[in-house]
Amino acid sequence: MKLTTKSLIIILITLGVLFTGLYISANMLLMDSYSRIETDDIAKDMELVINAYEADVKALDTHATDYAFWDDTSVFMADHNDAFLRSNMVPSLFENLDIQLILFIDTDGHLVYGRMMPPGGDLLVPLAPEIEAGILSDPLLSSHSSPEASIRGLVILPGVTPIVAASRPILNSHAEGPVKGALIMGKFLTPVQMERLSGITNLPVSAILWESDDIGDGIRTALLKNRIAVIPANDTIISGYTLLSDIHSQPALALTMDLPRTMIHQAYSTIAYLLTSLIAMGGVFGMCTLFILSQLILEPIGGLNRKVTSITSSRDFSRRIAVKGDDEIASFAGNIDSMLAEIEQSQKILRQSEEKYHTLADSLPQIVVEADREGRITFINQASPEIFGTFSEQDRNIFNPGLFADATERERVIAYAQQVLNGETTRAAQFTMLGKDKTPIPMIVHATPVIQEGVVVGLRAVASDISTVKSIQSELERSVSEKDTLMKELHHRVKNNLQVISALISLQAEYVTDTTVLNALKDAQKRIMSMALLHEKLYRSQDMFHVNIAGYISNLVGHLGMIYEGEARNVEISTDVQVRDLDLDTTIPCGLIVSEIVSNSMKYAFPDNRSGRIEIRMSEDAEGTITIRISDNGVGFPHALDVRQSPSLGLHLIRMLAENQLEGTLAIETEGGVTYTISFRRRKPSPHT
Repeated sequence: MKLTTKSLIIILITLGVLFTGLYISANMLLMDSYSRIETDDIAKDMELVINAYEADVKALDTHATDYAFWDDTSVFMADHNDAFLRSNMVPSLFENLDIQLILFIDTDGHLVYGRMMPPGGDLLVPLAPEIEAGILSDPLLSSHSSPEASIRGLVILPGVTPIVAASRPILNSHAEGPVKGALIMGKFLTPVQMERLSGITNLPVSAILWESDDIGDGIRTALLKNRIAVIPANDTIISGYTLLSDIHSQPALALTMDLPRTMIHQAYSTIAYLLTSLIAMGGVFGMCTLFILSQLILEPIGGLNRKVTSITSSRDFSRRIAVKGDDEIASFAGNIDSMLAEIEQSQKILRQSEEKYHTLADSLPQIVVEADREGRITFINQASPEIFGTFSEQDRNIFNPGLFADATERERVIAYAQQVLNGETTRAAQFTMLGKDKTPIPMIVHATPVIQEGVVVGLRAVASDISTVKSIQSELERSVSEKDTLMKELHHRVKNNLQVISALISLQAEYVTDTTVLNALKDAQKRIMSMALLHEKLYRSQDMFHVNIAGYISNLVGHLGMIYEGEARNVEISTDVQVRDLDLDTTIPCGLIVSEIVSNSMKYAFPDNRSGRIEIRMSEDAEGTITIRISDNGVGFPHALDVRQSPSLGLHLIRMLAENQLEGTLAIETEGGVTYTISFRRRKPSPHT
């Protein structure tokens, strides 16, 4: 979206928000003001109606007073003469006084005379029974206790049109008593009377009985609070109401009028005119604002954008943008020029860096290659032609089948490249590739992904020809194999020589009768056998420097059992070795120690072919401390024997081997037999192992 369009949208939105706010504010203010004026006008009209009604009631009261304060009326109430009735109670009187009924009631509350002229009629007729009964039963109308008493207002009788009545006490012409009775004049509040009231006020007035359903609860509530209520009926009609109470001050009927809402219509017209004016002014303002923005801001920014786009398309960052002025646009153009200068310098440095990289890569004897995700070569150094020759354009691909001796090797390279591209591995891998003369060449390849803006776009690899390394490795492997063979042969011959010596000692022992000498020969023989077993283990093992100590101890104990079969035929020997393989320097003293201790137990712990048990335990903790525990349940040492000061060669040899050779400790317990405990640290591997 262009800046011009955005600016236009911003202007429209701004004007729209502004006009909406003005419209809402004006609408609220104008409507509120016009509504108050309308209400006040209707209230004033209702005051006119009330005044007209009260003036009519007052005129009626005046007529009643004129006839009640009259000697002729007073005399009539005393003698009931017909002459008074014939001369006064005629239809013309009713018409002239605008009354429709008249009643003369004596002081006892009896009707002396009563006549009415029905609405629309021109003759006097007796009072309707309900009217007579209703008036006579109301002492407020029919009885006055003092000359000053009077009553006027509405009289509501069941089934009878509302009556406006005035009642005065009958006195002489000087308004003096005594009171001779009550004179009541009245008129029916008929539609004709309401039209007359409307004619007086020039307002459409009507009357509604208070009990009528035409008066809603809301209107009743409003009239009970205020004398006048103004309530809009709808958007076009507004209604005014006033409450008229009867002579007993009870709600009797409501006078109402419905008028058109000309004031509100005028408000709507004013608001519409205001809105139209605002829209017209807003349109002019928006066009002027857009034109000024276009000339001062949008067009310079557009020109700046076109220049920047041209520079970007041409990739010529030596060009500059020239914008005159001292405003923000000129400052922005200057910043862009500074940025272009930095980009130009960065490109220069990048080119220099690439040249250094290419020079360095070309100087390496290894092959340096870059390729995209499809394997297409994007860079390769000068070492490649020396090994693989030159590539044609269609062959510049690291997955080129011509580089591999078979399809399997090519699939391995493809799988390795995919792992690198997926970020799964960056370890080196070995492949066999074909050189320019189709000779297989072993290569070590180390590849890493090429990442641009967080996306892997290819890989970069360094490949080394390891043909020479492979040749040297073969020679070393052959040399090591020969060394292993020689070492096995050496251990085999040492073992054979030791067995020959052991056999010679056995032959010599057959000619010895001295027990001491014979025991010495047996001790020497079993020590030689422990050494021979060790060398046998070594030449049979694949490892020339470490011995399976568990198997060695088991074989050694078996041989000792055969040597001392006569002395310890009833002795059971158990072994439990929980130690990993030991080196040769540790195994030799351990074997001699086990041989010496087990031999001593077999010779001396179980005399007279006693049955017993010898237990051999070896364990190692997490810190590398090895513990050898050898115990028997034989007769033990003599009580007078000091084991540390004993002249026995065997005990001296055990102590020397434990403390000097193994650099450990020796503990001997003599309770319930003899228990030897030797503890020492595992040796650290020597460099030759």
